[in-house]
Amino acid sequence: MEDLLNKTVGNYIKQKERQKMKPITSDCETSLRQENEELCISKQVLEKKIEELLELQEQYMSREVAMIRKVAGKSPNYQIR
Repeated sequence: MEDLLNKTVGNYIKQKERQKMKPITSDCETSLRQENEELCISKQVLEKKIEELLELQEQYMSREVAMIRKVAGKSPNYQIR
């Protein structure tokens, strides 16, 4: 009988420990979800900035080529590298 009582008490204690851990696990999941969402937003912002920088680089290179051609057209001795 004592073994049965000990087993029941042990099971009860385990059950209570699991119940205590559920809110902790839930809090961790919520925190991880929030952090993941923030990281996704940061990733999207960075991707947009990279696109903007690539567009600016392309514009700069186009202007540079246009200026070189303009200078080359005015000076017959100027050679494009």
